[in-house]
Amino acid sequence: MFYERLLEAVYKRSISESSSSFWPSSILGDTLRIVFQNLLLESNEDILLCSERVWRLLLQCPVEDLEAAVKSYISSWVELAATPYGSPLDAAKMFWPVALPRKSHFKAAAKMRAVKLESDPGRNVDFDFAKGTTLREKNGDPTIPVKIIVGADTEMSVTHTRVVTATALGVLASRLHKVSVQHVVDPLWKALTSLSGVQRQVASIILMSWSKEMKSGGLLRTKGVIPEFFSTFKNRLLDLLACADPAFPTKDSLLPYAELSRTYSKMRNEACQLFRAVDSCGMFNDILSSTKFEVESLSADDAMNFASKLPLLSNDTPGEDFTQRNIADELESFKQRLLTTSGYLKCVQINLHVTVSALVAGAVVGMSELPTKLNPIILPLMASVKREQEEILQNKAAEALAELIYQCIARKPGPNDKLIKNLCSLTSLDPGETPQAGVFSSIEMIDDQDLLFGSGTGKQKSMIHAVASGEDRSRVEGFISRRGSELALKHLCRKFGASLFDKLPKLWDCLTEILKPGSLDGLSLADEEHIAQNINSIKDPQVLINNIQLALVGYVPVFSVSELPTDALIGCHKRVSLSISSVNCSGNLCLVYMVLRSIAPMLHKSLRPKFLTLLPCIFKCVCHSHVAVRLAASRCITSMAKSMTIDVMAAVIENVVPMLGDITSADARQGAGMLVSLLVQGMGVELVPYAPLLVVPLLRCMGDCDHSVRQSVTHSFAALVPLLPLARGISTPVGLSEHLSKNEEDARFLEQLVDNSNIDDYKLSTELKVTLRRVEPTPVLGTMVIKGEVIENWRVERYQQEGINWLAFLKRFNLHGVLCDDMGLGKTLQASAIVASDIAEHRASNGGDDDLPSLIVCPSTLVGHWVFEIEKFIDMSVITTLQYVGSAQERSSLRTMFAKHNVIVTSYDVVRKDIDYLRQLLWNFCILDEGHMIKNSKSKITGAVKQLKAQHRLILSGTPIQNNVLELWSLFDFLMPGFLGTERQFQATYGKPLLAARDSRCSSKDAEAGVLAMEALHKQVMPFLLRRTKDEVLSDLPEKIIQDRYCDLSPVQLKLYEQFSGSHARQEISSIVKLNELDAGEGSSSTKASSHVFQALQFLLKLCGHPLLVVGEKNPDSLSCLLPDIFPPSSDIVSELHKLHHSPKLVALQEILEECGIGSEASGSEGAINVGQHRVLIFAQHKAFLDIIERDLFHVHMKNSVTYLRLDGSVEQEKRFDIVKAFNSDPTIDALLLTTHVGGLGLNLTSADTLVFMEHDWNPMRDLQAMDRAHRLGQRKVVNVHRLIMRGTIEEKVMSLQKFKVSVANAVINAENASLKTMNTDQLLDLFTPADSKKGGIVSKGSAENFEGEAKLPGGGKGLKAILGGLEELWDQSQYTEEYNLNQFLAKLNG
Repeated sequence: MFYERLLEAVYKRSISESSSSFWPSSILGDTLRIVFQNLLLESNEDILLCSERVWRLLLQCPVEDLEAAVKSYISSWVELAATPYGSPLDAAKMFWPVALPRKSHFKAAAKMRAVKLESDPGRNVDFDFAKGTTLREKNGDPTIPVKIIVGADTEMSVTHTRVVTATALGVLASRLHKVSVQHVVDPLWKALTSLSGVQRQVASIILMSWSKEMKSGGLLRTKGVIPEFFSTFKNRLLDLLACADPAFPTKDSLLPYAELSRTYSKMRNEACQLFRAVDSCGMFNDILSSTKFEVESLSADDAMNFASKLPLLSNDTPGEDFTQRNIADELESFKQRLLTTSGYLKCVQINLHVTVSALVAGAVVGMSELPTKLNPIILPLMASVKREQEEILQNKAAEALAELIYQCIARKPGPNDKLIKNLCSLTSLDPGETPQAGVFSSIEMIDDQDLLFGSGTGKQKSMIHAVASGEDRSRVEGFISRRGSELALKHLCRKFGASLFDKLPKLWDCLTEILKPGSLDGLSLADEEHIAQNINSIKDPQVLINNIQLALVGYVPVFSVSELPTDALIGCHKRVSLSISSVNCSGNLCLVYMVLRSIAPMLHKSLRPKFLTLLPCIFKCVCHSHVAVRLAASRCITSMAKSMTIDVMAAVIENVVPMLGDITSADARQGAGMLVSLLVQGMGVELVPYAPLLVVPLLRCMGDCDHSVRQSVTHSFAALVPLLPLARGISTPVGLSEHLSKNEEDARFLEQLVDNSNIDDYKLSTELKVTLRRVEPTPVLGTMVIKGEVIENWRVERYQQEGINWLAFLKRFNLHGVLCDDMGLGKTLQASAIVASDIAEHRASNGGDDDLPSLIVCPSTLVGHWVFEIEKFIDMSVITTLQYVGSAQERSSLRTMFAKHNVIVTSYDVVRKDIDYLRQLLWNFCILDEGHMIKNSKSKITGAVKQLKAQHRLILSGTPIQNNVLELWSLFDFLMPGFLGTERQFQATYGKPLLAARDSRCSSKDAEAGVLAMEALHKQVMPFLLRRTKDEVLSDLPEKIIQDRYCDLSPVQLKLYEQFSGSHARQEISSIVKLNELDAGEGSSSTKASSHVFQALQFLLKLCGHPLLVVGEKNPDSLSCLLPDIFPPSSDIVSELHKLHHSPKLVALQEILEECGIGSEASGSEGAINVGQHRVLIFAQHKAFLDIIERDLFHVHMKNSVTYLRLDGSVEQEKRFDIVKAFNSDPTIDALLLTTHVGGLGLNLTSADTLVFMEHDWNPMRDLQAMDRAHRLGQRKVVNVHRLIMRGTIEEKVMSLQKFKVSVANAVINAENASLKTMNTDQLLDLFTPADSKKGGIVSKGSAENFEGEAKLPGGGKGLKAILGGLEELWDQSQYTEEYNLNQFLAKLNG
């Protein structure tokens, strides 16, 4: 770069001073040698381009100085450029530095320095250009040359190097005077008359470059030596073109290309071996007698024909002796070897001949004097366009073909029409770019192959490599042909400019064979019908696709296939010819797609209006019934929009965006969504002025009933929202109609979306039986009096008004979300209010008729609770509810009543059972209460729920993430499928980084990746999750105090715990964990391991609660032997175990109850009706533990001094809510016994103020939900939570795991999701942008305590951690009893 700047400065100075020389003539020759060698050896593209510019600058020196350098070095340079692949460069012809440079310049000098070869002078030494290293002899002189092997630098194609160096020599030749031309002529003539294909290539490229430079300087048509010289060369070139047979590339010679001589020798030797073997065995004399076998002139075809005449020789023929079988084996081996060599030789020979002939033809075309017969020139050029593997050579042929067409404009008859037709046909041969109607038969196939949201260039390149290594070589052939035709069409655009369609009318004819021009100013009804008839008349969708494809040819990146293995291209020449001949070019509408793409970016501005007249017809293809046609049309429009943005985008906004709202045609919505996706992906920030016009229509489609529409518009919306701030202050794009540019309602919404500080409160269309108040006691909607009853002491807090605002925002734009307020903040009220308001709005606009009914799905325990809450808040004249529960027969009879009710309340189990019926109905709202029930994407309940169809989908859950972030994906897959990608994509983007980061031994890189993943996920989901906590919004809510009470194991528990540590079961668990750790890297299933480990964990956790939970009610003999010091001889051990002191948790519970004034002597006096100061909820994991509390504590030790109710899985679902109502309404009931699984969801138990957790769940959210049954809106007392934990046991580790899971959930869903207003502009708009570069953030990490000193509980590593990762869903009572039987485990424990 420095020397380039220096040269430019010196050159400009010489011009200003009218100096004849700006570079010292004494060093010009050496300078040119160094720069030429840089062109020859450099692999860095930027440095190579700089070297080319320096070369051209140096050629501005006086011609006399250049001629001196040419005289000395031109022959050497031509030879160096033509050095064959794998051969060493001639060091004697290169320039080497005299002295060693400084160490800092070692890499640059390494390209020209050498070391002395060791004792073997013929040994090749590879030079690694990429790394800039060289080989040194231990005691050698570092200035002695080394062999530099052509092709050793894998970073730069040898062909590319030849083209660059030969082109540079052609530029040099064009600067010479006629007296010096002979210095160039001699080496070129030598190269053209040699048998080397490489030398002929280099000479032809030099001639092409030479003539091109002379044309640009106007010298080619001058009279004198140079035209005569070119005429002499042209005769030799035409002689070479006359040799059409690749096996005999030289006129009057039977010799092949020099590069193939060794392969020919190998093939002929193998043929001789086979011939002699056949002759000696005497088995095929008739074949030998009919074969003329001349080894010296044997061609590849002759060899293949001879070998093919021999029948298949099998060694399995019965009756043959051992010798005959050996002979047959040997003959078959010789035959196959010859077929392989001759087949390879034929392919390589054809490819080499195509390359050489195309460059020779290009040199003839460059001389501007075409011969009478054009076939010898056209055929090799078209062959290169169809089959040339190297892009740079294919580009040379395409440029020459464009030049030939230009020179043939006035030729009558001329070849141009046929050439244009063939080029257009080639554009649609690539199945990777031309959608195949037979392959893409459904929109699902488009989605599966990720054709709308791929990565563009990288994806295309990976496809090429995949094809190269696969079996479908026809895709490679199609790719090469399409690339060549694109290059030719681009060169035609450059060459003809504004006269393209005038000079080449056949090109316009190809474009308009099916796509008829129309007006963008508005089509008449007759015109629209004519276009529709024209398109519908095409019965074969592929014909339509091929014509559209013709329009698209310039926007698919052109890649080189130089890296493809040779075997991937063997036979390409035959199949491409067959493919082309089978294409009916006269009626291919996808041809337009590819040709338009080629010529659109290069099209002259004056031709664009004519080009745009094709848009109305292409727009019709966007809503075609065949998905492949829609894809082709969308790609075509996207390509046109890149080069003609203003005109095309205005037409898209006017004509295509309205298709998104066409409820009558799913095809139209899919096509429009497809087009917008491709525009967003392809145009990027160019769409900024149009983002406000696209966002609102996309919002309205994000709730579309069609999955593919939802997926495409969701991706587009996520990409467009970050562009909205950039669009502020930008004038409305030109070309739009007035009603689009001045939509005040949409403008108001977008302004609020960008600056949400002025969001208006949503006014409910119906009044509630509550008072809506702001933070200050100012009524917003007033107090509602229903049937003479004034509802006092209720108000909708400010946070609830904001929640209703958010729900209304989702409803307006058919969006869907998760209301994940803290438990007890009134999610039921907010959801009921928005449903009621929507019903009232619909009645007002439709003359009192109801809209579609809404469906509320909740746990079975809460069905009655929902109906009760709705009736409490909403007037029954607005909402009429129906409980869809009961037996199958009862539910069947209830279906007839659906039409009389506008809200149906049912349970998840009922949805699972009746999904075949429910999925046939369309619902207005579908609300999932406790929506984390669908967190497991593989469960039957989740699968059933996701089949429900609804206009508005809402999830209510105080804990949307309970165990891992993958649960969030399942929730959003119900709300907006595709918004978070596929499950696999979500796991790769978020799940794996977070899993790696939770390991305490993770690297800093993994920790940072986890932080970034957490931030990115939070930003992505934030607008669709509304989260408020009680601490933030309920200033008057009493405090919740959590107290952990640690208990020590009783002697019985301690003995049993110790017995486990030394048991066979413990050893088996250890071995399973270690084996699983070894298999974890291989992805092995750990189902068996999980089962065994779960049994062990279940045993230990139950033991922490009470010995009877693991021993049972039978008297095991083993306990008598194990516990002789604890129990008296011959005592009933089971009866002894029922005593309270054997379970410290029961003792602690009794103390807590007495502290609350429950069960004490004073409270149990006869005849007294005692209302205690405190009321208690007692939670356990197992019903058996509740049985023990009820029998051993309440009945025996507290006798009748405690009044209680019980709610667990044994209570019928219809009666559960009655128990809750009884407990809340009767203050004389002291306690309520509950299992966490049944009593922890959705219930309102604010009449209790004390909670005791006897056991603990792996899932922290279940315990938190259970706590919030009492600590919620309406609670007047401080809530005390007592968690009983056995010290030094597994229970402590369960609590550590809970802490980690809570930290993950809080990091993704936190107080930033408080409302629309709390999301500032950056957060709200940037959340849709992947946080690739953002740093920082905090991830809380769980404890790293060891399980029994061996493996860590939190984390996602191997061993026990991996096993525990699968246990998060196992803590349901049904799984305890059905899936994991402890009998076998106890048998192992007892030895």
